[in-house]
Amino acid sequence: IQFLEKEITLFHARAVDKIITESESNIDFIGFHGQTIFHNAGEKISKQLGDGKLLSKLTKKKVVYNFRQNDLKNGGQGAPLTPIFHKMLAKKLNLKNVTFINIGGIINTTTIYDDGHFEAQDVGPGICLIDKWIRINSKKKYDDKGKIAKTGKINKKILNKAIKNFIILNNKYIY
Repeated sequence: IQFLEKEITLFHARAVDKIITESESNIDFIGFHGQTIFHNAGEKISKQLGDGKLLSKLTKKKVVYNFRQNDLKNGGQGAPLTPIFHKMLAKKLNLKNVTFINIGGIINTTTIYDDGHFEAQDVGPGICLIDKWIRINSKKKYDDKGKIAKTGKINKKILNKAIKNFIILNNKYIY
């Protein structure tokens, strides 16, 4: 694991150097998530590979890291970046009392209330299930640009049942 952590950090250092060189941008600090290898919000356990101190040394930049652990310690589910982005986006677009649904490997939601207070939560598996199906049933790792998915047909009965099961009550999700 230590070897992998160093390799992941070196990879990110090269990526940062390339971005700085190609964009000619002045970067003040780096947000470093690392690579999650285990996460259980209920047990408040999360392990990411990546060394923030080494990345700072290699890039000569301030590095902010350990997001998941800090979020778990403060009552979150260990994924604070997306909700913060959603809050900034809602402010920029002047959206009030809005819910964002982010479908990544895991689906998470962020609800932002009129007073600026916000809540976020993981709600279930997202693209990770499709990716697993692709790996099992093809020689690919994922469905690039949804090419395989586009060949399918929508099962309206299943779709309508899923929509009915997804009820929003007082901005809280009930399943």
